[in-house]
Amino acid sequence: MSAIAIILDAEEGAMAAEGAASETGRASPGWPYPASWVDHLTDAVDRLPGPAWAFYLVLLTGVALLINGADWIAGQDPPGTFDPAQSSYAVYGVYMLALIHYLNREAGSKIESFRPALDIRAAEYERLRYEVTTLPARQGALAGLVGVAIVALLYASDPPDAVDALQPAVLVATVVAEALTIGILAVLIYHTIHQLRLVSRIHALASRIDLFEPAPLYAFSNLTARTGIGLVLLIAYGFLIDPTINVVAVVLTGLVSVVAAAAFVLPLRGMHQRLVVEKERLQLGADQRFKATLADLHRSVDERDLSVADGLNKTLTSLQLERDALARIPTWPWQAATLRAFVSVLLVPIVIWLIVRLLERFV
Repeated sequence: MSAIAIILDAEEGAMAAEGAASETGRASPGWPYPASWVDHLTDAVDRLPGPAWAFYLVLLTGVALLINGADWIAGQDPPGTFDPAQSSYAVYGVYMLALIHYLNREAGSKIESFRPALDIRAAEYERLRYEVTTLPARQGALAGLVGVAIVALLYASDPPDAVDALQPAVLVATVVAEALTIGILAVLIYHTIHQLRLVSRIHALASRIDLFEPAPLYAFSNLTARTGIGLVLLIAYGFLIDPTINVVAVVLTGLVSVVAAAAFVLPLRGMHQRLVVEKERLQLGADQRFKATLADLHRSVDERDLSVADGLNKTLTSLQLERDALARIPTWPWQAATLRAFVSVLLVPIVIWLIVRLLERFV
């Protein structure tokens, strides 16, 4: 069984034990599970004075100084210089924490926008809001430990000479930085799966599907699009620090792009199918009324009674306008601008690679 499957099975077990949490803060009696360490961290950031981005900027600077400081102490780099590869650990780690924080805020906002489509009690709504913005503590910790274990296994499989060649300070800084980065990446992966599964579940609970008031139904497409965009930007940054094109880079870029597209589209499939069903229902009604009116017109012609022909013609025109309007209604729950923005971001890694290559050639 894969690590992700184990974590998801554990999540289902935690969900079954509803009401077991009794902490203060996010988790309280009645919540289905206690909040993860990431949620406690982001809550602490929200309580700080000033915007959240300022904290992450300070954290990024501090982590970059610590990682590069080990190189300075070991004499591998002149003090004050920042190695892009070493600094990338700080960028990736802090960026992923900030991304989780941002996506949780978006999820809280979007479920509020989606609320008109739900016909549920306030307590059930609050539970859903909690779940879509909060990771279970046990699974969040397990995901992080899986990432750390992967790094430990990689170092254990390295030839001893490769490890011994590193200065002690550099070795410690590199191991800690890689373990934290991969650990946070594992949490981000689990967070993405957890949150987007809940989007599908919330969509399934919608009881008010109105094609003519689609705004609530489109709400979560902004969250899923931003999730995919956040993943693509990870690859885009990789091209900034190393624009080398090789098989690994091509495969990784393609894989992340596919995962990002799946993160955007797959959670919306259930709502898409419900919109298709509702559209077909409305179209069937319009078609039946058009057919019945047309039969009335034929009957009046056959009976040489043209007194109602003008009214029937106007009715047919109105019904045809309705049929045309229904045919134009989209059934994927997103705005056209959201789709355009997402597709544009998919091209960002390629654009960055081209720009860097041009700069290398002419500068």
